[in-house]
Amino acid sequence: MATYFFETITAAQALTFSSATDTLVFQNPTSHGDLMTVLYNAATATSAATVTVLDNADGHAVTFGTGVYDLGDTTPAGHTMALFGDGSTLVIGGNDTTVGAGQDTATGAGFGDGMFGGAGNDSMTGGNGADLLQGNAGDDTLIGGTAAGAGTSAADGNDTIYGGAGNDSIDVGTGNNFAQGNLGNDTVVANATGGGANTLLGGQGDDSLVGGNGNDILSGDLGNDTLVGGGGNDSLAGVGGDDSIVGGAGNDTIDGGIGNDTIEASGGGNDIITGGNGNDSIDLTGGTAAQASTADGGQGNDTITDSSAGDDSLYGGAGNDSITVSGAGNKYIDGNLGNDTIVAAAGATGNLTILAEGGNDSINTSAVGGNESIVAGTGNDTITVGAGNDTITGPTGTGTETVTDSGGKNLIYGGAGDDSINVTGGSGSDTISAGGGNDTITSSGTHNDVVTLGNGNAIFSGGTNVGSDTITGATGNYTITAGTHASSITVAGGSSVLTGGAGDDVIHGGTGNDTITGGLGQDSLTGGGGSDVFVFGSSTGSLDSPAVAGQLDQIKDWTSADALHFNLSTTGASEGAGTSLNFSTATATDFNSAVTQANAHLGGAGNYVAVQIGSDVVVFADSDHSGTITAGDEAVVLVGKSLSDISSANII
Repeated sequence: MATYFFETITAAQALTFSSATDTLVFQNPTSHGDLMTVLYNAATATSAATVTVLDNADGHAVTFGTGVYDLGDTTPAGHTMALFGDGSTLVIGGNDTTVGAGQDTATGAGFGDGMFGGAGNDSMTGGNGADLLQGNAGDDTLIGGTAAGAGTSAADGNDTIYGGAGNDSIDVGTGNNFAQGNLGNDTVVANATGGGANTLLGGQGDDSLVGGNGNDILSGDLGNDTLVGGGGNDSLAGVGGDDSIVGGAGNDTIDGGIGNDTIEASGGGNDIITGGNGNDSIDLTGGTAAQASTADGGQGNDTITDSSAGDDSLYGGAGNDSITVSGAGNKYIDGNLGNDTIVAAAGATGNLTILAEGGNDSINTSAVGGNESIVAGTGNDTITVGAGNDTITGPTGTGTETVTDSGGKNLIYGGAGDDSINVTGGSGSDTISAGGGNDTITSSGTHNDVVTLGNGNAIFSGGTNVGSDTITGATGNYTITAGTHASSITVAGGSSVLTGGAGDDVIHGGTGNDTITGGLGQDSLTGGGGSDVFVFGSSTGSLDSPAVAGQLDQIKDWTSADALHFNLSTTGASEGAGTSLNFSTATATDFNSAVTQANAHLGGAGNYVAVQIGSDVVVFADSDHSGTITAGDEAVVLVGKSLSDISSANII
């Protein structure tokens, strides 16, 4: 029987070594540290042997062979087992290994190795096989190796895990762990109930990362990755590839990175989301009224949907984005650059603040009744609002806006471009400021609107509006038509066409040559400067009754430079507007006697009679050539004028 030391055995002694009679002792006679290394090369044993590892410093001894386990024996679980003392280092090929409670190091060879750590801070490296590494307790370091199908698992402790080159499956424990999948399509999962702060990195490949209840960091890196934050305030980054990211509960920070990413913030919390480059899809759900999230689509044509109840801020980014809100909460929406589509769908009960910014944007809040604030951008925007009390501001540049308003008391500012503003069916009193540009405005609501026109050549139509509108123009050449109720029209300059409606209108022309039509009702007409034309037609029925002078239209500032135009219903054979043949004058003491004088001068070719009544002149027009002033004929009062202020030349 001979005893050989591992450090000093010679090749000749190894050839004559007998497992039946000889003993091989592993010992480091000059050092008493905890670390020992045992390396088994590939070999075939011919008989049973006993190998003892001694550490004389602390009395630890581990014996392989008879008395503990033979290397070929199996445990009840079906695994081959070898036992090592604390602080050992082992290189393994093809066998399952359980190390002790100390700080152990295990390295796999070229087979499918299974390594199970103990209570210490263990270090395990898998090798080339499809290895299974389990750290258990302690702060372990697990490195998966290079083969596909490898798996690592860590229990308690702050562990460090590297997946290696294959398609790895990594489960981390309850501590503050670091795990990296590295190459391959890896799955890295944190403990679902643990509260540790984990860092999970996917590496290259299409990886799946799942955080736990702690404040985790998940980074997908390259590939089309799937990231799930779990509980806690997580940081999730897709980096490259077309990633799928779910924030989960907590206040999460999410960055999709490069690629067309799908991002879901569904667990509530105050989340911060950036889509990054690519055409991203961002969905905010589950937020409460006490929470507020921020989502920025970034570059690309992004789709952002928000059904949460929080006061969220949504930014479209640089592309042609689609933003839809359907949840409660007061939302801030900035379309940013690009041709964006912004929609407030049913269920969006909060008040919205919307900025269109650049691009030709479409904004539609007609399905909701909140009090929206909308600012158009520099492009040509289309804005449709609903029943709330909205404020709409046009662009400061040359962009145009098309605004449709269906209700509420709204403030609408047109901006500098050529705007189209349409107020339909609203029951509120709107205030509209067209701004510069050649604007077109239609107001057909039921209340009293206030409309201010800029210096462009604007067109305003009251439509079927039954409210009493106030329309004010600056120095443009306007075309203004009042609604069906009494309106006030005032312009400062330009040559405009001003038309009243069916009510008792007050119309003031500007300094230019205006064309003014009072319409039905008792209208007050002021031409202003310039040579103005006042138009009366049988269809307007200005003279409702020859016995009621108070129902006539009145011209407040008639001058000899002005003109009257009557649209006669019948034209006589000798009709010749502007000649003395159809114009005459008379005087009277009151309106009834003025009608008598007019009837006396009518007949034949005489269709127009100017009658002086006190300080005013009433001009009659026999519209139907009947020779008698009746209710269907026309009459107008020239306030404060005399017969010398009008002649046949003033009738055109």
